[in-house]
Amino acid sequence: MILWKVGYGEATQKAIMSHTGGLAGNSKIFEAVAKQTGCSLVSSSKELAALASGFKLLNLPKTRDLGVIGIGGGSCIELVDILEKFKLRIPQLTQKTTAKLERFLPDVNTNLTNPIDLGAMGIMPNIYFRTIVSLDKDPNISAIIFVKDPERFGGFEEQVMEEHGKLDKIDLNKVFLKYMRNVRKVCYKTIICVMLKINEGFNEYKSRYKFKLSFLNRTIPVYESIELAGKVLNYLNTYREFLQNHNRFPK
Repeated sequence: MILWKVGYGEATQKAIMSHTGGLAGNSKIFEAVAKQTGCSLVSSSKELAALASGFKLLNLPKTRDLGVIGIGGGSCIELVDILEKFKLRIPQLTQKTTAKLERFLPDVNTNLTNPIDLGAMGIMPNIYFRTIVSLDKDPNISAIIFVKDPERFGGFEEQVMEEHGKLDKIDLNKVFLKYMRNVRKVCYKTIICVMLKINEGFNEYKSRYKFKLSFLNRTIPVYESIELAGKVLNYLNTYREFLQNHNRFPK
């Protein structure tokens, strides 16, 4: 169960008192109920919708240990900084996983340790697919979070066509979504996509909406910020820990 509690400020407390009485305005009561029953207590409608999507589409992660995939060194570090604020851990990958990554990722402009920075190779859908599959097989990882956005592909189709000698136009977004369909067939761990906003406009909004809908159809939730993804993972782990403390989580 998810509890949506609002009214933490002075003005909203007064509004609540005038409508529903003191019980609804007492935050400590809600916190106590959530702690005793395992309910997830959220503070906004955005968190409510995001967590509902997470519970519907995802299995509960077995630990707080994440595998992180991004494009760009600075953005990867920022990603980890934010995720660690939500008590999530970024463990080392096994040597076997690192060896797998070395087979298809160059050692220039990339980082093959967790968090994984794909660099320029991140525009290639097959590279993303192989990286996700490699993390899914790593025993140190319980959940995978990757950053992707449809706008980043926009200017690279011609470059890919030229490098691979292809004459037909390539839609990298469509190719990427085909690989994501295969991800769900071969991967079993919790997987979340963060789709950051690069440009603002009708075409960009339309592209992001179609991209997100395609992910949801593949049971992969998409969040528009790292913070929101971190909150969802924290809630999922907190609920899993509640079940474990009450011997209700399968071993």
